[in-house]
Amino acid sequence: MKQFNAEEWDTGKEVLTKDGTKVRIICIDGPGPYSVIGFIGTHSNVDRWTDDGFFCVNRLAVELDLFFKPKTITKYATVITRGDGSKFLASNMSDTKEDALTGYNVKTVAKIEWEE
Repeated sequence: MKQFNAEEWDTGKEVLTKDGTKVRIICIDGPGPYSVIGFIGTHSNVDRWTDDGFFCVNRLAVELDLFFKPKTITKYATVITRGDGSKFLASNMSDTKEDALTGYNVKTVAKIEWEE
């Protein structure tokens, strides 16, 4: 996961703790060195972080440090069968399975996912 940074955060980006608990950010311009203010999970206590997502000032990694939730990217690649029966993936990828199947004599596609 990518470490939180207040300059990169906007209200559409989901934020998590290191262990994957959702965090609701209230503001990123609070007073003092702990300028990021929010709630962890369903807790009713307000928590605070540095502008780069660290829960404690000495910058030792802890479970409550903030990270951006990774975005999962899904693409589809055509599986090409050679004359000898061996298979390989075409280098171009499509956004949908249907688009990947539209090529000449395409019978199989592979779903490929990764996180950014």
